[in-house]
Amino acid sequence: DIETINLELIFADIEAINKRLERVEKLTKSGDKKAIQEKDLLKRLIEHLENEKPIRTFEFNDDEKSLLKDVYLLTDKKVIYVANISENQIGTEENDPYVLKVKEFANHVLTMICAVFEVIKCRKVITYIRQAI
Repeated sequence: DIETINLELIFADIEAINKRLERVEKLTKSGDKKAIQEKDLLKRLIEHLENEKPIRTFEFNDDEKSLLKDVYLLTDKKVIYVANISENQIGTEENDPYVLKVKEFANHVLTMICAVFEVIKCRKVITYIRQAI
């Protein structure tokens, strides 16, 4: 599922960059230096995405980042990976192949959540709010 979602986000970014590239190419014909720099950057970003790498892994210099201030790319956003485990898995989650796979995607930084504990916390918060009203 993670791979599928990542690819869909990459495809959305490629589409957004291609639209931006169409507009920028018109400006480059008039010799606009900023547009020429942006066109070069956009082409490198497309190449990066086509290699199935999110924008957040692209190494921008200071000038390049400012060229994209109006472009909202999904793969430039930070990602949180969460593995939902059962109560029985607490302390043994490292043995779960699905948890290990998620951890691999998350570069070995992963937060485990046991839904049962989260439901209990939510109920306590809701009860507290109701009592406060």
